[in-house]
Amino acid sequence: MTRNGLLVVAVAVTVIMAAAWLSAFDGTAKWTATNAPYDLPDADVATAVPTILNVSLSSADTEYSQVLTGEVVSLNFQMRDATDLRYAFEPGKVAGPTAPYFTVKAGNFYFKDKISLESPTIYFASSGTNKVVEVEAWIK
Repeated sequence: MTRNGLLVVAVAVTVIMAAAWLSAFDGTAKWTATNAPYDLPDADVATAVPTILNVSLSSADTEYSQVLTGEVVSLNFQMRDATDLRYAFEPGKVAGPTAPYFTVKAGNFYFKDKISLESPTIYFASSGTNKVVEVEAWIK
């Protein structure tokens, strides 16, 4: 195939891909978890205020708590470094640890949106010392 022939094929493929994209767009598209890191806030969370908190976990296997005052509509947290993080929504579960609790594995994060938690308290613990939990909450 000649150089001009390859150029024609490349242009044709580009036009076909653009046409397919345009035909899939119905004017109501929005970011979703499959095509963006976070959903854009919808009308229910449009009045929420972002709050960033750092929770210090100075001792290993010790429970630390963080109260989020107001209605939490989106919540994201992670360890600042590559350390496992245990969390629960009730006291006495993460330090031991004692089930039920949940582990956010090193390098991962917890994210929930389109929720409605009224002034929740989150309990954190880690096996490491001098750790920091980074919390981002959207609060109404």
